[in-house]
Amino acid sequence: MKAAIDRIDTLEATERYGTLIHFVRSVRVINVVATDYTVLMTALEALDVFSQPIPVAYGTMGDGTTKDKNLVLTERQISLVDNTTVDVKLTYEHALNDGQSLEETAFYGAIVGTVSTTIQEIETNIDGDGKPITVSHQWPTTDVDFGGPPQQTHVQGGTFKFFQAQRTLSFTGLRTTAYPDMMALKMVGALNNKPWYGEVARMWMCTKVEYTPFDIASGLAVGAGRYKMMFEFQHNPDTWDTTVYFEDARTGKPPTGLVAEMGYKKISKHKEVDFEDLMGVRVAGG
Repeated sequence: MKAAIDRIDTLEATERYGTLIHFVRSVRVINVVATDYTVLMTALEALDVFSQPIPVAYGTMGDGTTKDKNLVLTERQISLVDNTTVDVKLTYEHALNDGQSLEETAFYGAIVGTVSTTIQEIETNIDGDGKPITVSHQWPTTDVDFGGPPQQTHVQGGTFKFFQAQRTLSFTGLRTTAYPDMMALKMVGALNNKPWYGEVARMWMCTKVEYTPFDIASGLAVGAGRYKMMFEFQHNPDTWDTTVYFEDARTGKPPTGLVAEMGYKKISKHKEVDFEDLMGVRVAGG
């Protein structure tokens, strides 16, 4: 006789703000004919008809009751009653208990991130109006080298250091993917190729991606697993492009009158990607 579910009992349930977030049931499986490890596996096979460990569309729990589409089976504890009967304790948690979903923006809406702002020291040769800084000095007539006659005036470029606010955006959530490492490689070091999170292109850089396995078994059928992923982005008000200037070897400073693309050049080294398209989600406020 094939193993079958004898009865299902609800042990406990937790609701928060109108949403079921924790659910525990006990299932008795009968007609189990085996010993040791095989008993446990047989019980699990009997339960698989309704207890898939992934969020699914509204269906049934095996006893005709409706299953919340956001509940995820996170644990199954098996205990032996006798040689042919086992009890299985099923623990379900809301999918968002361990982080927001990074799966379907259309379903869950925009994801929410955390922003921190710090101060960073910056050195620049550009003034507040976006023009190169120049300074000049007229040497006194008493100067041995440049006092004259004729009395000389030297002009050179200048730099200064100032403190600038730097924002860091991060968010964490659950994502189903077969290759989290490939996503990380495509993201880290890349810039936004179009307006994103309130800024124009090339202002945000993905600086970190971390992931840990969360529910690998849930995606075996489709060749993927669910991971808890963290994405971090840093904002640069001056863009992440670098400008290289010609320097006067005598002064170590850029001279005046530099011509674009000759005396100074803007270098765009970092790759550009569409963050929304690559991650498949939209960040609230972005």
